[in-house]
Amino acid sequence: MRTGVQLRPWLVEGSSLDEACAQAVAAGFEAAEFGYHFAKPLGAGTVAKMLGANGLSAAALHLGLDWANASDDEVRELAGGAALMAAALGASYILASTQPRGLDGEDALAVATKANHRLRSAGTLAQEHGVTLCLHNHAWEFVREGIFETLSAGLLLAVDVAHLWRAGQDVEARLVEWGQQVRYLHLRDAANNMWAPVLGEGELPLARWVTVCAPAVDWGIVELEPDPLYPQESSAWPGTWTERAARSMAFLAQSGLASPATGTRRASAPRRGYG
Repeated sequence: MRTGVQLRPWLVEGSSLDEACAQAVAAGFEAAEFGYHFAKPLGAGTVAKMLGANGLSAAALHLGLDWANASDDEVRELAGGAALMAAALGASYILASTQPRGLDGEDALAVATKANHRLRSAGTLAQEHGVTLCLHNHAWEFVREGIFETLSAGLLLAVDVAHLWRAGQDVEARLVEWGQQVRYLHLRDAANNMWAPVLGEGELPLARWVTVCAPAVDWGIVELEPDPLYPQESSAWPGTWTERAARSMAFLAQSGLASPATGTRRASAPRRGYG
């Protein structure tokens, strides 16, 4: 399993993509994931130069859409554009997130079915560029029984273990159940139902969860961000995002999941970027 970091905490606070890349490297990472909407205005050529100048590789591009209500044209434009850019950057994945709209109501199953149809279409478009689409979960897909199963049918998964935990799911049992369907992980820690500022400072058994699905997983991405449910507590976190990311990398190294020097799993041969 290769490791990287999500650039979102720096980007949403106003850093440029180039500055966010530099901060990720300063924290000890050699790969990053970032939102397609941040990269799209710059173009693949400019983004590739930023990554190269910082010695950073692209793990994946993340995209969100109201999939159930999106038109075929919207899906083609978003998924096709993201897959084309991902391929140009050497990334093998795009991650698709849902929105909670309609997934907690009486028509949730119908909404999930429509969203799944669009997501599978997006996955087909991605494959045309040699890129794999994975569905990224949040807690809201588990509000009603069967919704996530409907959304994810026929799709590979990018599992956010903390969102899964927050949804009241047995994370380890789910990872075992999904097996080879899990190709990508978002690693975040939490305690008392709140996000923790740093990996290793919460109560989640991250190392054990990673071990459960490690054979099939290509990337484990550190995702740090303020907790939207507890913004006041998050605003009091000490340190900078770069310091928190560095401490999270140290936790991965101490847990035997990554080496700070390479960002790769110690049990496997070093792999720089995508091949």
